[in-house]
Amino acid sequence: MSGLTEALDGLAARGRVLVALDFDGVLSPIVEDPAAAAPLPEAADALAALVAAGVDVALVSGRDIDDLRARAQPPAGVVLVGGHGTQSSLGTAPLELSVAEAALHARLREAVEAIVAAHPGTHAERKPMSVVLHTRRAARDVAAAATAAALEGPGTWTGVHPLAGKEVVELGAVALGKGSGLRRLREQLSADVPVEAVLYAGDDVTDEDAFAALDPAAGDVRIKVGEGATLAEHRVDGPPEVAALLSALARSRAAGRG
Repeated sequence: MSGLTEALDGLAARGRVLVALDFDGVLSPIVEDPAAAAPLPEAADALAALVAAGVDVALVSGRDIDDLRARAQPPAGVVLVGGHGTQSSLGTAPLELSVAEAALHARLREAVEAIVAAHPGTHAERKPMSVVLHTRRAARDVAAAATAAALEGPGTWTGVHPLAGKEVVELGAVALGKGSGLRRLREQLSADVPVEAVLYAGDDVTDEDAFAALDPAAGDVRIKVGEGATLAEHRVDGPPEVAALLSALARSRAAGRG
């Protein structure tokens, strides 16, 4: 933890910094029903404190941006990046599917719905650029079979971009990746005053793409939340620990401004 404390102290001493965070499993505990997800109260307070301290804050999620906004209810000033980097609340034009990609998206929806029909306890979610298979509520053997069916079936089709996360498989009709969304966000924010360093915290396999987009040698801070192999140099147990470190960072930034 001492290494993380030093990294946060270094981040607090920089000029303009961006704190970017996954939502589920980072600010909100993982819940069985995705629609029931909500940030811990102390996490919500920490986001507000960071914004008040002049820190750029973003939520980077695989959720559709409207769903992310409804679930997270972020304070004013927090940027939302949804759909694994394909959507942004900064006012930039959203990605649009070509005719061929739209046709592929329709085929994916049919394929995933067929998998769901054959695997009780799973369910499908349609996003603007992708279709998602959720397996959290299914028996473990059924979940494994459904995951294999998605990855070995439509996940292998030409033009499909599969992402396997925790009890979820997302099949994109376009390239998906939090890393590209994070890079675009950093570039957009740096148009007037450069972002000197970024902190990113994530808990899922899909967050490794965002970790890969950062450079710890340049002052970026990468935090893995929970267990699992990771590129990140630092690790915390769960959302309560994330809220605590964000609150500490907000206090340090506020003290520095004072």
